[in-house]
Amino acid sequence: MNKRNHFSVPEGYFEQFHNTIMEQIERKPSKTRPIFRLPAQLKYAAAISAIFIICGALYINSLYDRPLYTHAEEYSNEYIDDLLDSYPIDDYTFYTYLTSNDI
Repeated sequence: MNKRNHFSVPEGYFEQFHNTIMEQIERKPSKTRPIFRLPAQLKYAAAISAIFIICGALYINSLYDRPLYTHAEEYSNEYIDDLLDSYPIDDYTFYTYLTSNDI
């Protein structure tokens, strides 16, 4: 068997090989895929739910910011008289309320 190489390569072929191949390859930008993907409807539902939860939490928090028990000494007599005049109860009902054993 003859070990002589019968094939030949043109002069400078491998020097231009890389450039020739790169010209033939069509450059396409690679697509980036998100790691976590949600459907659009689920995103909107989650956003609306978060808004309701935040509004509810703010409302409940505002309830606890109000004092539940206030001392009568903090208010002036004029303020209390004006307040009692604005309520639709008569003096007798108010007197019986104050003298009852429930308070």
